[in-house]
Amino acid sequence: MAFVVKISSGLGNQMSQYAFGQLLQHLYPEADVRYHIACEGKIHNGYELGRIFPDIQIQEADAKELRAFGIIVGWRRLTKICRLFKQRTYIRQVYETRYPVDERVWKLDIKQNYYFQGTWHNYDYSEILPKLRRMFKFDVSAPIEHSSSTLSDHIESSSYSQKIESTNSVAIHIRRGDFVKMGYAICDDRYYKRAIEMIESKVENPFYFIFSDDTEYAGSLFSGLANKEIVTGNTGEKSYLDMYLMSLCKHNIMANSTFSYWAALLNKNEDKIIIRPKMQTPDREAWEAKGVIKI
Repeated sequence: MAFVVKISSGLGNQMSQYAFGQLLQHLYPEADVRYHIACEGKIHNGYELGRIFPDIQIQEADAKELRAFGIIVGWRRLTKICRLFKQRTYIRQVYETRYPVDERVWKLDIKQNYYFQGTWHNYDYSEILPKLRRMFKFDVSAPIEHSSSTLSDHIESSSYSQKIESTNSVAIHIRRGDFVKMGYAICDDRYYKRAIEMIESKVENPFYFIFSDDTEYAGSLFSGLANKEIVTGNTGEKSYLDMYLMSLCKHNIMANSTFSYWAALLNKNEDKIIIRPKMQTPDREAWEAKGVIKI
């Protein structure tokens, strides 16, 4: 029987959904875990995992397997009709409950088929984190989309990587853009000011690398901060370069965003300090082990 996990939305969500599938495989070794890639249209940058992480192993569910769940690829209206019928069968769909984690995940029947739709940020991935870090390894030799340069060329020419390596680098992520337009909760000025005060009390001579989809706002917010650099140029299909650079920094100040969540999780510095907003999912147990401060 198959466990099928839907992959959709932006890069951070896609990484969480992939990680959840790997967690299912870890919990249920006999299960056939597959993925339904449903990144439709031009939402964010479409499906990105395979392009950015060449070591990713994705087993896609085929059209027949998806039809078993009432999903007709390319026919959204027909899918809704089929789902009404499929509710009478033994095939189950598991939709993520927000808080706390969905307890049904720990008690699945290996003989049943399941379709998982959600973002799955709440789960403890610490047991499979080494594997995820191998899978989520950026290919710095790969060419950048619509460019003659490689990721390595881009990073070296910008001199960001050298500065990150040679300083007590702190990544600050400010997510606005689509969050502001859609009315999502965002971190306010007080959060970032408190986070910087905390870093200043714990890190000697920190240097801040500021990543944002609203650089004008970021520049205004941190106008009085001398030891900083606002990272620019990584937009569109190159947006993932911000995540790569944030993961290289020694410490992280996160936004209320899965993008900075994964950047911090991929940070391999054993002595890292991670500051995250309390508004985020409260049950991310993987964060509570070491180096995480919630404000």
